[in-house]
Amino acid sequence: MDEHVLEGEPEQIYDVRSDPRFQYPEAARAAGLTSVLTVPLQTKQKILGVVRVYAKTRCRFTQRQVDLLTACAHQASAAIENARLYEDIRRNYYETVRALTRAIEAKDSATYSHSERVTHLADELAQEVGMTEEQRELLRFGSILHDVGKIGVEYDPTNQSASDPEQVFYQMHPLIGKTILAPIGFLEPILSVVIAHHERWGGKGFPEGLSEEDIPYEARIVAICDAYDRLMNPLANQSGLSPKEAVERIIDEAGSKFDPTLVAAFRRVIKANHSDVSTDPQPREPLGEPTGQEDE
Repeated sequence: MDEHVLEGEPEQIYDVRSDPRFQYPEAARAAGLTSVLTVPLQTKQKILGVVRVYAKTRCRFTQRQVDLLTACAHQASAAIENARLYEDIRRNYYETVRALTRAIEAKDSATYSHSERVTHLADELAQEVGMTEEQRELLRFGSILHDVGKIGVEYDPTNQSASDPEQVFYQMHPLIGKTILAPIGFLEPILSVVIAHHERWGGKGFPEGLSEEDIPYEARIVAICDAYDRLMNPLANQSGLSPKEAVERIIDEAGSKFDPTLVAAFRRVIKANHSDVSTDPQPREPLGEPTGQEDE
């Protein structure tokens, strides 16, 4: 039956219980169904599937009913095709974004794939705190793009001899990222991540010196994941921490650099998903007052 419909023509069966063209007569009897009308889900390029309507009494569907179901099927086909195209566009754009971030990070072997690692961690943390799939998708875009403003920025924040203008220029990279992404309409919801992922819970971050709840929630998530990865994969001429040490450092800085509630959730994520890392707090030397410049 479907073979004929998949060639593009509607087909109806007067009694599905006895017509050999219908594949599921026993199921039809059990459901009390008798007649069926099937039309193709068809776009200009191809047939996507079929739509069926059933009647409990034997009947001949009128031409008006056939035309009405066909029109509904055309509308559904167009919606399905548009949704597929939209997903293809988003997927292709995401892959383009990944290629761009790789190009930016390739200038330093320590930073290569940093954004992808941050994105993976941020998605785990977002799931832990109950964000929806739609929110997580936007966060993934924000995470993979959080350092896009570093394109063309040469300043190394670990260089203690860097001039004041160099430091100021480095701290502008979140705003440079915003300028790059602002023309892309569907990325507007994630601009706050790009702008605010260097803000600090205690108010000593950049570029705006926001504190606590004034920092966008998604940016607080990325700030933790960004710092954790940087601690283990620092810039050239620095020694990285072990995963255990990095977790301890993040815990130590809860309430000063990072949202303490999110740090607690991050600790649960690491404990659950990264079993090789102990998250039991260990005594540590007191940390210096955060300056907002010591982590990239």
